[in-house]
Amino acid sequence: MGVAYGSSTIYQATKGIVQDGLVLNLDAGVKESYNGGTTWHDLKGSHDLTLYNGVSLSKERGGALTFDGGDEYAKNSNSSPDYGLLSYSFSFWFKATEAFLSGAYNYYIIENRYSGVTSYFSHYFRRASSNIGIGSAINRGTSHANNLPVTMLTNPNELNWNNFCITYDNSSHDVKYYTNGSYNGVWQPGDFGSTPGNNNSQYVFGNTYSPPSSTYNTEGIFGAAQIYNRALTATEVAQNFNVTRHRFGI
Repeated sequence: MGVAYGSSTIYQATKGIVQDGLVLNLDAGVKESYNGGTTWHDLKGSHDLTLYNGVSLSKERGGALTFDGGDEYAKNSNSSPDYGLLSYSFSFWFKATEAFLSGAYNYYIIENRYSGVTSYFSHYFRRASSNIGIGSAINRGTSHANNLPVTMLTNPNELNWNNFCITYDNSSHDVKYYTNGSYNGVWQPGDFGSTPGNNNSQYVFGNTYSPPSSTYNTEGIFGAAQIYNRALTATEVAQNFNVTRHRFGI
């Protein structure tokens, strides 16, 4: 059975998923988060994103936002905590509308950064032969780490809906990857020190921090996304997946 647009409950989005540490909560299937126009409202209330260059609403799976792989992206104002230096988690529902190409093609999912700020995180899809992986970059001042080759995921088909979650623990320096509630692997970029972050960076979805870029764009549909200011446990990752999986046909 299909899911009607707007039928995703506000309870699911604001009570069913893990709330502890939640700092950004977007859901295009909840009218309080998206109800037309060029603003994707943060259900936490403080980090609304502006949609650029024709990001459009799809009524698929109760409501999602389509990025065409050209110059479309979403970005908020310069008021987000800089999670390039802190523990965080990023969870999102995504479906590609075009198969990823093999080779050195980075399909950017999110970047948290601001021009001139040298601390950030970014995550992107990359295909290696028949497998899909998520690449990550974490930068702290002059220290930079990038997990290439990327961490391979557990055989997701990018043309289907999938829930991805990436967690970073600033104490253990572990970046962990999950697909549809299941653990995929860990990347350990090492200890870059304890330089504090700042509150002058931006979230950018579907491209890099200085979009639009035809090199780093992503063609696909975002249904919902959350950012936390801590590393979720495996149990919490599974909770977020299970609360919303039926809406996305899993």
